Amino acid sequence: MPNDTILTQLADVFRMSPQEVAERIHPDFHRYYLHFFTGESFSAYASNAQAVIDVTGWHGTILDVGCGFGVFDICLYASGVKSVVGTDLVPEKTLGATQLAALLGIRNMEFTIASAEQLPFADATFDGVLIKDTVSHLPASTGCYSEVFRVLRPGGSLLIIDDRNGLNPLTRWNTKKLWKVSEFGTLEQVSRLGLKSNLSELRLRYIKDHFPELSDQACRTLAIETRGLLNRQIPEYIAARDKRSKPPQQYAQCVNPETAMIQERLLNPFQLSSQLETIGFKTRVLPHLGRRAESNMLRNAVRMLGPISAMLATSFQILATRR
Repeated sequence: MPNDTILTQLADVFRMSPQEVAERIHPDFHRYYLHFFTGESFSAYASNAQAVIDVTGWHGTILDVGCGFGVFDICLYASGVKSVVGTDLVPEKTLGATQLAALLGIRNMEFTIASAEQLPFADATFDGVLIKDTVSHLPASTGCYSEVFRVLRPGGSLLIIDDRNGLNPLTRWNTKKLWKVSEFGTLEQVSRLGLKSNLSELRLRYIKDHFPELSDQACRTLAIETRGLLNRQIPEYIAARDKRSKPPQQYAQCVNPETAMIQERLLNPFQLSSQLETIGFKTRVLPHLGRRAESNMLRNAVRMLGPISAMLATSFQILATRR
């Protein structure tokens, strides 16, 4: 049974003032969960944790790769898992998650800074691994899935949940719109995405700093041409352009050139499922119903549609079991 006391306390966090949130958790927590602070139902979100347990059967020790501020991990814990370990690359998020868990008096929970491609855990440590809305921020060539296979116990499962289903036209449209804002948006627009400057401006600064001999117009042209590259790739691009040789491959369609943080990569769930199979997982592609889809009749109808429903849904799930 869910621990309603923890879920009630967590829901109360979204009634705090921005100042109180900044003091007790982290200043960016309010921006990150603004939809809950401005009226969206948190109980519907929390119920997704129980849905995850229903799909996976998790009750032991769970790893969350890309945990953010740990809100979903607390929901999992309240829904019956024994303990949760969360990892994230952003120190502010693991710090905020630690503060949040402490605020709620939860002890069986740990948050640590770690790369998804170098998990700091021994082999066969976890009963389950969750990657929620994080795969779309990983490069296509990521070694994350092999690392997850390593740290899972035999028979353990990986659940991927992501809202960037590239098979869905609406998702493709919304993602490309997000890329455009990330690349060329105003300071006000990109600040909502957690950026201090748009990405083309970041590349422009790097080019001006490292190639002072170039004219302002040449720098601006290069800032556009190098879209999708990291700063460290830009000198190689310029050298290849001058020699008319092959330029470096784009790191991602939309990526922060300074930090290599990818802004939402579109995914094909069936291709990703096949990739996991080659590592040694047994997989199933499942539709991921949104928080508002609570009807059992609707859930059963989606299951009957099988692969077709995964194409129609904006989000998807992949359940992968370690053989």
